[in-house]
Amino acid sequence: GTQNGLNRYDARRFKTYKHTSAGKLNNGNNDYITCLLHDSYKNLWVGTRNGLSKYDPQKDHLQEVKIHPLSTNNNLKISCIYEDRQKRIWVWTSSGLYVLSDRAKNAFKAIKLPIRLTSAENDSKGTVYQDSKGFFWLGTPLGLIKVTYGKEKTSYQYYQHDSDNEHSISDNYVTSITEDLEHHLWVGTQQGLNLLYPDSHTFKRYKSTNTAGLLND
Repeated sequence: GTQNGLNRYDARRFKTYKHTSAGKLNNGNNDYITCLLHDSYKNLWVGTRNGLSKYDPQKDHLQEVKIHPLSTNNNLKISCIYEDRQKRIWVWTSSGLYVLSDRAKNAFKAIKLPIRLTSAENDSKGTVYQDSKGFFWLGTPLGLIKVTYGKEKTSYQYYQHDSDNEHSISDNYVTSITEDLEHHLWVGTQQGLNLLYPDSHTFKRYKSTNTAGLLND
């Protein structure tokens, strides 16, 4: 994915897939590719600055996938596409978070977030991650959220930066989340890397200003 289209390499040459206003084959929603996901069903999902597409190998083109936004924002920017352990597709957009509800129809439903994001914050990058225990983690511009889906209700645990607490997360703007082989949760922010201690709900911070060895926060 590039700022000027999607490229496929077959070990001999590149083929470029770009948007065409005429709606011909090889069209996409926008040429600026923001994220890609190759899911367990071998589908290639393509996020752009102006919507979501899915590659159709039979027709060799990008099929537009309609997501009906919660807001009136016409430019639906895609910042994250994620497949969970149940093979559901999650898409973080400038209008909020969506999950694939009908794979046959490529239909998505909106997920109500426990926080209210402004339009500017919605335009920012969000991220989704499911850990080995099945918990969902949402990275937002306003902090980290742990989501527990129960049979009767959904519960949330919030993690936000506290300037008076050196064991809080280093910054509210969460950019990435992952789990290592020992099931430790790592959280990237705009102000460094964080290791979560789940029992105490505290973090160890790794920044370029200490001995962590980060080249940049």
